[in-house]
Amino acid sequence: MCPGRVGNGAITATDQSGFWRDTDGRQLWPEHTRGTEGEIVSTPRPRNTSDRRNARIVVVQILYQDDLNPQHSPVWDEDLIKRRLRHPQLVAFAQSLLAGVRLHQTELDAKLAAVTENWSLSRMAITDRNVLRLGAYELLYSDTPPRVVIDEAVELAKLFGTQQSGQFVNGILDRLYRDIASHHGTSVESS
Repeated sequence: MCPGRVGNGAITATDQSGFWRDTDGRQLWPEHTRGTEGEIVSTPRPRNTSDRRNARIVVVQILYQDDLNPQHSPVWDEDLIKRRLRHPQLVAFAQSLLAGVRLHQTELDAKLAAVTENWSLSRMAITDRNVLRLGAYELLYSDTPPRVVIDEAVELAKLFGTQQSGQFVNGILDRLYRDIASHHGTSVESS
């Protein structure tokens, strides 16, 4: 690890990937990857799934706000995304998910209603409903593997709801995925 100084003089270091870390080892969110001499080397790419999960978390929070206050300012949405994510690729990912869910919400709600048994979307917890919308959008319109979409949605449901929320979301998205696969004549991988 290469020692360095940032801001108020707190000692930090970069690891082998060039990410700055604070004295406790937590990764900082630099604008750029820095070389051993502190020079800017390149703009870092998101490291892992948890970065994309953070983008999904922000999207669910905004969709929740949409349900509670449909007239809220879109400036608030953009500000929240940029403040919470910072990395340009994650910002773009979150903006894409949010725009897609909003654009296709009527279709997503209809598809979800078709696979839910004894539940209407209006009776669902707001967080569960919005996690389902996001998951349905990703199943229908993204290149993310269905297992990943469903797993991420389950984790979001458990984060914002209860353990039962995770099971509930898993069951509905699994049914939706199987329905989509049967209409497209593709095989269903076990999820």
